[in-house]
Amino acid sequence: MQKLPHLLTYRESFKIRTYETGQKKEATLAHLLKLMHEAAMQNVIDLKVSVWDLE
Repeated sequence: MQKLPHLLTYRESFKIRTYETGQKKEATLAHLLKLMHEAAMQNVIDLKVSVWDLE
């Protein structure tokens, strides 16, 4: 497998709290989408390509 350039990767750790899980003790889809949104936003801020940086 080919390694991606550093600029194309982003890593962050998130804690999932009990109230963010369902009856099967798994994260809900809604919460996973929120985490993905947060990670994507932090990534563009780090890359300086967010809406605020482009103005």
